[in-house]
Amino acid sequence: MPIDITFVDIEGNIKFYFDECKIFSRARTILNRSIMLCHPIKLVPVIEKLFEDFKTKKRRSMEVWKYVQGKPISIKYLAVYDDSDEYIGTVELVEDHSEALKRFSK
Repeated sequence: MPIDITFVDIEGNIKFYFDECKIFSRARTILNRSIMLCHPIKLVPVIEKLFEDFKTKKRRSMEVWKYVQGKPISIKYLAVYDDSDEYIGTVELVEDHSEALKRFSK
């Protein structure tokens, strides 16, 4: 599956990752550590606000499109709620769209 997946629990700790695309390098040592340690310091307030919005249900997702290492990348943050609609964490999906763009350029 050409996508990187990370699950962050309610406390902001990384509990799972799958990095097939390897857009952002990850090591097993990130497990059980704060997601804030994986982002540039200038983005920490943005990520904190996003997670707060997820907890309070002001929003349930956010999507960012940008070039990373010269590749067109989408980063999707999706709030995860349990059966009682209580926030339990966030899934981050990172996808490289280079191949899709090649198909459109023909």
